[in-house]
Amino acid sequence: MMDPAGAAGPAWLAALRDRVNIKCLHCGYCLTVCPSYQKTLEESHSPRGRIALLNEVSAGNLPFEEVCEFFEVCLGCRACEAVCPKGLEYGEILRGTREAMRRVAPPRGWRRAAEAILMASVRSPTARAAARWGAWFYRATGIAWLVERSGLIGKVPLQVALAHAMVPFIRAPFGRKLPARRRPIGPPKGRAALFRGCIQDAFFRQTNAATIELLAQAGYEVIVPAGQTCCGALPDHAGDPEAAAVLARRNIAAFDRSGAELIVTNSGTCGATLKEYSALLRTDLAWASRATAFQGKVRDLYELLEGEAFTPRGGLPTNTVVTYSDSCHLANVQKVREQPRALIRRIPGVRYVELEGIQFCCGFAGTFCMSHPDASLRLLEQKVKAIEASGASIVATGHPGCFLQLQAGLHRAGLPDRIRVVQLADLLWDAAQPSA
Repeated sequence: MMDPAGAAGPAWLAALRDRVNIKCLHCGYCLTVCPSYQKTLEESHSPRGRIALLNEVSAGNLPFEEVCEFFEVCLGCRACEAVCPKGLEYGEILRGTREAMRRVAPPRGWRRAAEAILMASVRSPTARAAARWGAWFYRATGIAWLVERSGLIGKVPLQVALAHAMVPFIRAPFGRKLPARRRPIGPPKGRAALFRGCIQDAFFRQTNAATIELLAQAGYEVIVPAGQTCCGALPDHAGDPEAAAVLARRNIAAFDRSGAELIVTNSGTCGATLKEYSALLRTDLAWASRATAFQGKVRDLYELLEGEAFTPRGGLPTNTVVTYSDSCHLANVQKVREQPRALIRRIPGVRYVELEGIQFCCGFAGTFCMSHPDASLRLLEQKVKAIEASGASIVATGHPGCFLQLQAGLHRAGLPDRIRVVQLADLLWDAAQPSA
């Protein structure tokens, strides 16, 4: 592909228009759910506004460089896509535009270094292990407590303060590894392969272990294929689909070798990425059909368990108030909205309450929380206020990044002793234990 800043600008955009419909109806449905528009009330920060700007670029009325900033601040939550009456594939529009943006202005300086470190970290088991030990050491030795007591946290950049609040409490970094295979409980229904994920594998190994046990209770033989790697979401969202495609091919090969009928993920963004491998590899003739077959096997844990009518046999203390914060990619891309709520309602002792503003992102959005901390924090504060107003003592979510963001928000609001954030797999597994 040529440089989009020159004559190739219309060429890349024409190629995008050939495969994706970008003729917006301008109905305004997207305005009600778009977090960046709701915060600015500026048309150029809305999905339909961004599409209109692209059409101006296509017509030769506007340089592409003048459009980039509006796509840069898009969270990629794809709530607009979920409500669009015309079914515009905003995710594909965003992917194609960010790829062009990367060619016009690739990351430089500290952003390039940070991206390189992050991309290397998510692909490396050694780096993930180091992150796990680092988080444990930061909390277990009291360094985090000292940072809080010293007042230093109020003097550092907002990104650093958010990162501090996000550091999870690791139970045991030296704990046992996930089993390569777990036999089903009861008559076998099939074989399911677990996709470990990056953040999940680094910080929430107990959530993956709970996922394995939940699947076994539901009657599935569970395997954890060797050779799997990052789903590719980070490079894909950063406008580097070639790097994402390398990871996709590796995952497809690893899971094909497993012979599993189903591929199960407990991370909303990972699942959304895995389910769109055919779009990522559409031009690769050697892999396109394999990608289509692969994504047809992918299931989110909660859609699978709800379909199996899974019901925890233990429960929680009577009248425990629980709410649920959607993972954007789980709800908007995978269309898994009601299944997590149905599972929570089945937990004995639980009273479920819905959040106000469920359509809005919590502000995590991958690296957005670090690249745009002010905007991220505004969204997070809105979400935390809704959680506090719900009266819930537990807020569950279906994505490890959302967990970290909500943990940071509750911490900053002084609410961690009153409201506990959990991943839904952990909540279901705790509730599945027989009552005493």
